[in-house]
Amino acid sequence: EMEQMVKGGNSVWEMVKRWNAGTAEAPDWQYMRGDIFTELDDEGKVHNIVHTIHNVTEEYEQEKRDNELASKYVKIFDSTLVAMSFYDKNGCLLDLNEKMRELYCVTPENEKRVFNENILTHPLIQGDFDPQSRDSFNVCQCLRGINNGRDRYVELFFQPIYEGNELQYYVATSRDITGERDMYLEQRQQDQELHQTNDRVKQYETELQYLLENSQMWVWRSNMKDRTIIYSRNLASNNRTIAFDDYQDMLYDDENRLKAMKAFKNMSGADVNFNVTLHFLKAPENGKEMWLAISGMPLHDEDGSVLGHFGVTRDVTPLMEAQEKLRQETNRAEDSGKLKSIFLANMTHEIRTPLNAIVGFSDLLKIIDNSEERHEFIRIIRNNCGMLIRLINDIIEASNMNQ
Repeated sequence: EMEQMVKGGNSVWEMVKRWNAGTAEAPDWQYMRGDIFTELDDEGKVHNIVHTIHNVTEEYEQEKRDNELASKYVKIFDSTLVAMSFYDKNGCLLDLNEKMRELYCVTPENEKRVFNENILTHPLIQGDFDPQSRDSFNVCQCLRGINNGRDRYVELFFQPIYEGNELQYYVATSRDITGERDMYLEQRQQDQELHQTNDRVKQYETELQYLLENSQMWVWRSNMKDRTIIYSRNLASNNRTIAFDDYQDMLYDDENRLKAMKAFKNMSGADVNFNVTLHFLKAPENGKEMWLAISGMPLHDEDGSVLGHFGVTRDVTPLMEAQEKLRQETNRAEDSGKLKSIFLANMTHEIRTPLNAIVGFSDLLKIIDNSEERHEFIRIIRNNCGMLIRLINDIIEASNMNQ
């Protein structure tokens, strides 16, 4: 090169050289750039050769780092799972990665049209996005029928990039939120259904609470482990807890205690339903003497073991009192029937006696000629008629008394 310059072949020559300013074990590469040019005399011959040289190691290393960084960013841009695209400050598309191409279905056939679109005048953001604003811009859109005829919902994040006060370009990132939207709508529907179910449950609880509070019924629950019985009026709170031994002491007599032991199986965890009516001297609900109809069903844990029983108690005191009154009335009616039968038998005997006398002496009057005997027979007939009238009057009075 130098010979050619001397001969006038080249007037300018640029060279870049490097050498190791260190050692083989610890190299220190330096990069030098030189410019050589010739000066000609009046005859056009080479008069001088000027050589300038300066150290460009720092510039070279910086350029190398910039290239590596750019290569890294390009690799990230192409391989990231986030759909990305770049626009210049006028809104023209510069580049987009494969994920963005896939998301918006960019193909070789429609690529030219996509690159010719201006993002700032796109109907998606026109009128909503302010090009003078430094703030980022978010928008969601529905891509109808873009994915095999299926609607796709996309979220777009648009960010302006400034250097100082000067806008350089725009970065757009986008992601498919179709799955999230479907999950949100499904969750929203489930929340609505759950809310409706909770409202119905609250309504049922309110109705049940009203029925319990305005009826003669209580809810109870037994705990086999603690040998206790818990009474509640509205299912929401426990009104009273009673030990089973104290519960038995409230019963009227030993017969009822035996019935309670048999029904509850002495708190042994029997897996059976039961119904029993017990007479309490001091009822658990109010401490008064009353009859309670008790029904229960077993409660189980996750392993199927019996924890206790759950059920309701109902005040049947009026019913039991009515049954007792009916029994007494039945006995009284039976006794009254017996007395009436005895009374009728006696009356029948008493009536038959004067009737027989009246009929007998009346028949004898036909054949008696003696006046004294006839008068005696007539007197006897009159006396028996009076006796018969008194018996009939007594029967009428007895009948009026029963009424």
